[in-house]
Amino acid sequence: AGNIKLVEGLILSAPDNRLFLAQAAEGLCAYGFLFLEDDLEAIAPSDQERRAPLVTRISGFYRRCQAYAVRHVEVRRPGFGRTLGGPLAALEAALRDLDREDVPGLFWVGFALAANLNLNRDDVAAIADLGRIESIFNRVLALDELYFYAGARMTLGALQASRSRMVGGDPEQGRREIERALQLTSGKFLMHKVMFA
Repeated sequence: AGNIKLVEGLILSAPDNRLFLAQAAEGLCAYGFLFLEDDLEAIAPSDQERRAPLVTRISGFYRRCQAYAVRHVEVRRPGFGRTLGGPLAALEAALRDLDREDVPGLFWVGFALAANLNLNRDDVAAIADLGRIESIFNRVLALDELYFYAGARMTLGALQASRSRMVGGDPEQGRREIERALQLTSGKFLMHKVMFA
């Protein structure tokens, strides 16, 4: 948490520094996913009185992650944030214009959206982001399959495996994606093994 605040302070003095923006996005998403969601797992699903405020707090971390990640992309691609919230076809056209230098911001935008969706599965707005998430991660794969320990492939696999075929999922394809992420990282990025399990 202290490092996140440090990076946010650096961004105040260098608002267009893409390294700082990517680090802030990564830190916020990681803190929400690895620490706060771990706290959430310790609370019984039936205990909504304790779960609800924590879900709100974690969602806030993902929104902040997304905001910094969008800023990262917008340093070179002004207006990306508006495109992200618009029609899917317009987003897909904009994604084709992005290159490898945009991957850090793009990855963390996708991760923030995916993590928020996983956390808020009953929220229609979060569910509506599914097409955006898949398009973003497919573009990350095309530009840099290895970025963040093959994280795009792992996330796409988790998205496929967690949905039934009736709602567009493909558990077998999800398994193949996660196995590919494990292969690309030689099994050394342990979070992939946790997600696979």
